Amino acid sequence: KLSVAGCPNSCVFPQLRDFGLMAVIRPEILENCTGCDVCTKACPVECITINEDKLAVIDYSRCTDCAVCNRCCPFDAIGERAKGYNIFVGGNVGKFPRFADKIAEFLDEEDALKALDNTLEFFDDYPKVVRIGKAIDEVGLEKFKKAALKGIKLKKVKKWQKL
Repeated sequence: KLSVAGCPNSCVFPQLRDFGLMAVIRPEILENCTGCDVCTKACPVECITINEDKLAVIDYSRCTDCAVCNRCCPFDAIGERAKGYNIFVGGNVGKFPRFADKIAEFLDEEDALKALDNTLEFFDDYPKVVRIGKAIDEVGLEKFKKAALKGIKLKKVKKWQKL
């Protein structure tokens, strides 16, 4: 089962599917921030505060990369540090529920589709018909991840904030 979510609200449950794509945008506070406080009120996880210099600050340990703050800023002072798709594999809710493993973050569309192709190719050679989560449990996450992300250069998106 495949799921594509347009944002981290996860309405189509990508973490509970065999293969899930979740669109994400890592926000970044820009120099023209006025500290107006609109983003702090709009953030659904309350991870933005206004510091003593009257500038917005994002707590990236809590940020879900939903970009609500980016869309609501009246001064266009919240940019996009990175955007793309997070990849989840191995989830299901049947007799043996399993939460999916996140194997990549911020892949562009081409690489996200390549990860799906690689995942399907992995099963061309797999000796039996099983769900992805079962295969991961059998071969190990790292071996599966290596096969699924073959030919994809992973990006490291920093969580720190530069002002």
